[in-house]
Amino acid sequence: MIFIHSMFFFYTTIFIDSWIIFSKSSGIKLKWKPLCVTGAIFIVANVLFDNVILIDQLFFIGVSLLFAPQKKLSEHIFNGFFAIMIVELLFRVIGSFFLPAVLGFSIRQINSDLRLLELCYLLILPMFYLFSYIFSIDLSLLRFISEDKMKKWVFWMNTTMFSYYFFVHFLVKVQSEFLGLYFRYRSILIFIYLAILIWIIVKLDRFAKDQLSQKLAQAQSERIAYLENYNQSIEQLYRDIRTVKHDSENILISLKDSIDSGDIESITQVYETVVQQSATSLRRPGYEMSSLDNIKEAVVRSVMNSKLLEAQHYGIDLYIEIPDVIDDLPIKLLDLIVLFTGLVDNAIETAKGSRRPFLSIAYFKQDGETILYY
Repeated sequence: MIFIHSMFFFYTTIFIDSWIIFSKSSGIKLKWKPLCVTGAIFIVANVLFDNVILIDQLFFIGVSLLFAPQKKLSEHIFNGFFAIMIVELLFRVIGSFFLPAVLGFSIRQINSDLRLLELCYLLILPMFYLFSYIFSIDLSLLRFISEDKMKKWVFWMNTTMFSYYFFVHFLVKVQSEFLGLYFRYRSILIFIYLAILIWIIVKLDRFAKDQLSQKLAQAQSERIAYLENYNQSIEQLYRDIRTVKHDSENILISLKDSIDSGDIESITQVYETVVQQSATSLRRPGYEMSSLDNIKEAVVRSVMNSKLLEAQHYGIDLYIEIPDVIDDLPIKLLDLIVLFTGLVDNAIETAKGSRRPFLSIAYFKQDGETILYY
């Protein structure tokens, strides 16, 4: 029973290490229930197929395929191998350098003692965050790299990881004469691969930050354009109000003259020719800005206003329905803005080619979830 508990704790630690790094690099997030189920399957798979060399990599490739089916196969392979390779390299660094130097254990003692192996895996995340802090690495930024730019990096990373597993796992089992050389130069080999991996990750991180800076600069430019469009709309509304004020004064003067004369026919004529015509001209097609009052996030409301004004500029009829107060965002603000602008831009392009272009938007809450409908 003690051995079973030890094995359960051992594989749980490996899963936590692997999942945190996998989640950061792939951008895949799970709620507690599916995450616990995934962890249980990982533990069972390792117990049943302990002798399969690439069981962890295949497992996380499957997780990537299941929860991110829109990605390409090369990206799934990258997601599956990348996290496990980092875990394994850090494990070997801790087991080959750190524990022997600090605690005086030999590599043979570490490999034969489950408690020391557990200690190595418990130290992986602190070591990972230490490396991330030293080299200013944020793996979560990888998702901001565009698909075309990511292809080259994924290819070289997959090549590096495949070569690592070929030398470290397959070749030592097939070629017995290579086994002695491997154990003789194992520390150097691990150090070389660790240096290569750190270099590639640092380059990836810097590239991702450059891509993010470009996207932020583009978003800032779009934001300025939105504000200019919004300002022009406010100015037009001000001019319309002045026109209404001027027309209203003229209408009242016409009615006053007719009323003073007591001529019912003249009053009727003024009403039918002036008042009704003016009322019709004041009914402008489109939406009212007050339609967005239920959206409490000012940035979202401003972006929506500017995009809807852009649609109105192209002669697209707008139908806005936001019956509920939206004060909590279901996703991050930046992601919501990117999602909304992308959807509206596509809708505008589609509507411009229609005979009677219109755009209908409903943003409401249902069963505790926020729904955005186009």
